[in-house]
Amino acid sequence: MADGLVSLVVESLGSMAFQELRSLVGVEEDLKKLSRNFDYLQAVLTDAEKRQVKDESVKRWLGDLKDVAYDIDDVLEEWKVVNDGCDDGTSSQGKKVSFPCFSRPRFHVETSNRIKAISARLDEIKERKNSFSFSEVREEGGVVKLDMRETSSFIDENEIFGRDRVKEWIVSQLVEGSSDEVGLAVISIIGMAGIGKTAVAQLVFNDVRVKRHFDKMIWVSFPGDFNVMRIYFEIINTGRRKRPRSSSLEYLTSNVSSMLYGKRFLLVLDGVRNSDDAQWRSLMILFRRAKKESRILVTTRNENVTKFFSSALMYELQPLSENDCWSLFSHRAFSGGRSGDEHVKLEALGREIVNKCQGIPLLLDAIGSALRRKRDVQDWQSVLDEATGDSLGTDKIASVVLESFHDLPKHLKQCFAFCSIFPKDHLIEKDKLIKLWMAQGFIPQTGRGDMERLGCSYFDDLVRRSLFQYLETDEEGDPKYCMIHDMIHDLCQSIMTECLIIKDEMPKSQLAKARHASWICNQDVESIPSFIYEAENLRTLIPIGWPKIPSFYHFNSLKCLRALDLSGSTIEELPNSLWNLKLLRYLDLSATYIRKLPEFVSGLCLLQTLKLNHCCKLATLPGGIVKLINLRHLETEGTFLVCLPEGMGRLTSLQTLIRFITGYERGWKITELKDLNLLQGKLEITCLNRVASRDEANEAKLEKKQNIQTLKLSSEVGICHETHTEKEVEQVEGVFEALRPHTNLRDLTMSEYIGRQFPSWMEDYSLYFNLTKMQLSYCKCRQMPALGKLPSLKWLKIEAMLEVKQVGSEFFGNSHDGVTGTFPKLEILIFQSMIIWEEWELNVGAGSFPSLFQLCILECMKLKALPELQHLISLQELKIECCPILSRRCQKEVGEDWNKIAHIPDITIDWRKIQREEIFGSARLQGR
Repeated sequence: MADGLVSLVVESLGSMAFQELRSLVGVEEDLKKLSRNFDYLQAVLTDAEKRQVKDESVKRWLGDLKDVAYDIDDVLEEWKVVNDGCDDGTSSQGKKVSFPCFSRPRFHVETSNRIKAISARLDEIKERKNSFSFSEVREEGGVVKLDMRETSSFIDENEIFGRDRVKEWIVSQLVEGSSDEVGLAVISIIGMAGIGKTAVAQLVFNDVRVKRHFDKMIWVSFPGDFNVMRIYFEIINTGRRKRPRSSSLEYLTSNVSSMLYGKRFLLVLDGVRNSDDAQWRSLMILFRRAKKESRILVTTRNENVTKFFSSALMYELQPLSENDCWSLFSHRAFSGGRSGDEHVKLEALGREIVNKCQGIPLLLDAIGSALRRKRDVQDWQSVLDEATGDSLGTDKIASVVLESFHDLPKHLKQCFAFCSIFPKDHLIEKDKLIKLWMAQGFIPQTGRGDMERLGCSYFDDLVRRSLFQYLETDEEGDPKYCMIHDMIHDLCQSIMTECLIIKDEMPKSQLAKARHASWICNQDVESIPSFIYEAENLRTLIPIGWPKIPSFYHFNSLKCLRALDLSGSTIEELPNSLWNLKLLRYLDLSATYIRKLPEFVSGLCLLQTLKLNHCCKLATLPGGIVKLINLRHLETEGTFLVCLPEGMGRLTSLQTLIRFITGYERGWKITELKDLNLLQGKLEITCLNRVASRDEANEAKLEKKQNIQTLKLSSEVGICHETHTEKEVEQVEGVFEALRPHTNLRDLTMSEYIGRQFPSWMEDYSLYFNLTKMQLSYCKCRQMPALGKLPSLKWLKIEAMLEVKQVGSEFFGNSHDGVTGTFPKLEILIFQSMIIWEEWELNVGAGSFPSLFQLCILECMKLKALPELQHLISLQELKIECCPILSRRCQKEVGEDWNKIAHIPDITIDWRKIQREEIFGSARLQGR
């Protein structure tokens, strides 16, 4: 928004970084005048932004002001990069990366002329301002600070009111309901816009009973017409963010067919507006290969959408009851904390407002959230006064949403309005959005690691204000993907006119003013339309879809780009014109066929985020990448690099380094990790057998990296199948012992470990109280580690412990009684490929495995018998595969071990269900 943009420009104009720019002949006075004028105009922007919705002339005036602000910001940014260069971090002398393609004297003259022209334009805008009689309002406060005491409160089951019965009814139909003999059971949730169809579907989709019942769950949201190809793509992409190798119908149907074969799946089709029998028929042909217990859940405004299914169940979602309406509204409007007197004064008005909302959750949510920040009775009365008759109509919803937008502080306005770059019903990834905000300068850098945390707080604030709806969470329950409601999206687009969603050719005048653009492309497009390159002021370009674009050109004209997304294209090399994008901060090359990154990438010295996920042909990175001292995120998930460049330790701003490949020589050693203390999230350290000593491993200072939550430590693949000397074994033991992680760690994987005993820190339950997930794979220890006392461990996989014959009391971490009070939180336990494992002693005592829900024993060919499991009363699922002795002993009713497992409701042996007792209750919807 204009206010936030102008604030950034005023701050930049006052920065000491442009001292040399001020010394240019005739420019100092222009810069001072620009700063004064912007500061003067900033006082009227709050009023102007409100009036632009109904006054086209004000909207044009604001647009012109934003154009000037964008232009001067571009000038300042170019000056900083071209004139000052970038410190490459290689020496204490501060060697600079320069731009030889620019003649410095000529560049100075051009910059001076541009500043004068921009100053003249701003003078004219200032004069025009007088004709509007704007009111002056100045927002209090300065730099936004991160409030570390504030906790997140995302929309969850506790945030949704009055839908328990419909949720229970739908869950029961999904889990217990009968199937159509000729097809799948289909359930439709029908209702008007804003009634909460998606919210109910989300509640059902995330219900633990549903997740346990279905083998595969797919969510497909429809921004437009019903499209089976989109469904195929989403099924293939479930669980991975990677472009399918082909978009041909034959390839997609073949893959979907094999993925669903023999599976019990749930397919949610959200927001289906229309369909035809032919499309449903083509889906059903494939879905017949799945289990008959599979289900389809549809949300729609049109009850005819599922008429193809004669036995389809329909639930027409009704408005909320009076009590539920008040619960939702008061939860939103009064959650900010009010005095008793305030509450009494406002409650009566609030109840009248609720009665006008006619039970529509969207309206209750929007109005309640807007009024939460209003303490004046007159503000509440004005909402009530605007009601017509007995209801608040569509115009009122829009006005309330608009009021919610105007109530946003300026730093949130520009972040939220930027989201209009994404099309309706588009899943917006939280992590990607925050990095795009960073690239645009929307998030101030108050410290080395603060931008990302501040961005998270911005995102969470928008969720709390009901401007974002979240659709998917990560393992910790935090939002991972979100969406903007259609009506709110329309509002964003009407305000943020410089954000374009490009489908077809657009007028040059509109392209000239565009600053951010997404391009809707289909699967068969082979080039970016030439008219897009005419949008020379673009700062963001993001294709939506997976275009088969083999090459790009003309980037010479898009020199203002801060964020460029080329992911999913079929390019094999980057065009040389990318060198000219000196302001670039975000570059996504994920899922491309790129073979190497050119050295000129090291000249993109403002780059913060470089995404190289799932680049199947990329094996190395250019050596110059270590010059990118502003780089914060180097993403290589699913890209198997054979080595890293020498000197990665210089990139001390790095927060994301998914995989560190240890080398033998200086510059490639594990010691490069020493100063990378901002690393966070996931880190894999491989080839640890190359580390020379325990002392060298100590230099990595892994224990200081407090933000790493997921850690994988491994030697070279296959090393466990080789013979090693005593010295080599002791060396690896010392190295792993030295790599003690920080106590904040939540997820640990250790693989290809040739030591005789595990590191002592693994068993230190007094330190690793946050550890919830662990996997041990291909280890040569002869004894299991003592893990039973880890207080928070929920998921444990033991795989290919190549020399373990017996699992006994040592596993539980208590040498005296062996079992009492062990594994207090463990829910899932998996043993796999234990090739010489024969005996499992498990004398279950009181308090052991109190939470164990699922036990899997896979490919343990020599295991002679199961232990006594009768006392594991929480155990609900047992899976045994490729264990011939166990399979025979666990035969239903007749096997020697049957009595040990007969109490378990869900038993699968060699992919065949031998017992299934539904654990879901018999709740049914009663009444409305």
